[in-house]
Amino acid sequence: MFEGIKNLLKRGVEKRHIIYLSFKDGRLDCQIDECKLILEAHLELFPNAEIDQLHIFFDDIEQLDSWEYFISQLFNHVSQNIYLSTSINNLYDQVFSGRLNLQSIHLEVFPLAWNEFCHFHQLSLKDKSLQNKAKLERLFDRYLLQGGFPELNHLDPRTHRQKLSETINSLLFQNLLIHERISSISYLIFTINRLLQNQTSTLSVHKIFNDIKSQGYKCSKAIVYDIFQHLANHQLFIACLKYDKDLSKSLSAEKKFYAIDHSLLDLYDFNNTDREKKLELLIYLEIRKRTEQIWYYKNGHKTDFVGKWFGSWNAIQVCWALNDETSIHREFGNLTKTCHKLGIGHGWVVTRSTNELLTLDGIEIQVICVTNFLESHPLFTRK
Repeated sequence: MFEGIKNLLKRGVEKRHIIYLSFKDGRLDCQIDECKLILEAHLELFPNAEIDQLHIFFDDIEQLDSWEYFISQLFNHVSQNIYLSTSINNLYDQVFSGRLNLQSIHLEVFPLAWNEFCHFHQLSLKDKSLQNKAKLERLFDRYLLQGGFPELNHLDPRTHRQKLSETINSLLFQNLLIHERISSISYLIFTINRLLQNQTSTLSVHKIFNDIKSQGYKCSKAIVYDIFQHLANHQLFIACLKYDKDLSKSLSAEKKFYAIDHSLLDLYDFNNTDREKKLELLIYLEIRKRTEQIWYYKNGHKTDFVGKWFGSWNAIQVCWALNDETSIHREFGNLTKTCHKLGIGHGWVVTRSTNELLTLDGIEIQVICVTNFLESHPLFTRK
């Protein structure tokens, strides 16, 4: 939101025409019938402000009960320049497309992508000098380790993990246990741990339900379904669907559930040993931050990701290193089969450090270092 305010100021919008308020501020105890005081207080400070020119920013709007009616009144009678943030992902569908019927744009906000992380640390991706390239490689190792939460990136690794854990606990207790009134905390924690441990595997409500029962818990499938729904609504995990031309089959198939940031894997992998899993999650997030057109592929063989971007199909395998014949046979064999099945002439194998171009079974395969992939693939370079 502050970036939006900065952009307005750069465009010449005066401060008297900007209102910002966070409903998560502990000093604020505002009820719906008192919300008109917000506008009155601003006009007392800026009596010359033109009401219809106001740009109104409300952070964590879900903290205000019945907020939608207040926003509707502002939209209809004051200004249509209203910016709302919420940690609840489906609030847009629940409210705007339902009860309010307002003209609106829905934007997803993610942790920093790789190019944003570089900008955050004042390194340019356009500088192709050897010195800058070496700096970028070191920075990528840090990005892979610490993730994209900007408020945590100045911390040392030990403190970073501690603060990350506190951030997730805050999300769980404030948003899920309090706001969503989830009472089954043991089931919630079990489900989150299970999802984090199985980032590159498919899962379903039924599988989690059976796992919980096997631990001796008495639990209904409805409770597990609600937990899945709440985790998706609060965008702690994103579901990646199986690719199928039949949409109903795609929706009903088991899904992969990827965490919102690859640093979250450290909450269970304390020694950071599962580098390939983290790399796959990173690639998924880099793509998902730019398009929703991404699926996993499974049809007798598996390919990590397929998607259609800029009119062309892409097939991508992710592998930390190609150090043995088993890995090479698995990654290349599955990729070429998928390319033939979907009519794709070119496939990608993203690794940590290998670059090579080869042709197998009539398919051109680009083995590429992850930093080169993120700096050269059209999905990341086209505006």
